[in-house]
Amino acid sequence: MIDLYTSPTPNGYKISILLEELGLPYDVHAIDLSSGAQKEPWFTAINPNGRIPAIVDRGNGDFPVFESGAIMLYLAERSGRLLPHDARDKSRVIQWPTWSLLTLANGRSASPGRSSPPGRR
Repeated sequence: MIDLYTSPTPNGYKISILLEELGLPYDVHAIDLSSGAQKEPWFTAINPNGRIPAIVDRGNGDFPVFESGAIMLYLAERSGRLLPHDARDKSRVIQWPTWSLLTLANGRSASPGRSSPPGRR
């Protein structure tokens, strides 16, 4: 079972969508960002950065994972789905979420004049 600590934000939605896609059982714990709940000691024990999303994998020794990109990679690896085993193929897959996390999430392009993947406008 996965405990998902999240709020209705783009980063929070990413993990909910992936958990649904993978068919993994999870419980949602809503974090009220306006109250500062994400900065409380119980939450910073899960994510020292005090940000959502974060998960705790109860089926793997209560293992905490934070940052949406790290969570997505962890869940894909843990489930045995979505990531190829071949290093080249895995790299091809990881490049796109890395690009999106670093580029789209910041609302800007990684290079001037480019806001979408090459060949896609």
